Amino acid sequence: MVLLVSFLFLWAILGALRRSVLLMPFTMEATLPLRGVLAIGIVIHHISQRVVDAIHGDMWIFSQFHFWGAPIVAVFFFLSGYGLMVSLITKGENYLDGFLKKRLLKIVLPLVL
Repeated sequence: MVLLVSFLFLWAILGALRRSVLLMPFTMEATLPLRGVLAIGIVIHHISQRVVDAIHGDMWIFSQFHFWGAPIVAVFFFLSGYGLMVSLITKGENYLDGFLKKRLLKIVLPLVL
């Protein structure tokens, strides 16, 4: 938890010190690096759960990532939901046509195989 709070504190300080902040639109291309970092964070969180449980000891760095799971997943789900809503708003009813067919086929086919 200390690492998470320290990271957020430093991020806020660095953001406040930068005078010329380039604001970009919240597009898929702009959020792609953030989603990649979040995916890696989710993997590290899962690894930290296994390492801390297996060792029964206190490895400081892995125990810190133990607390990062919920905030990382929350931000990842927010970005995913935001992307779905933007697609629905921009494409309208055409986005919903075949929505389940396209998504379920990608999931069911590998599951059956």
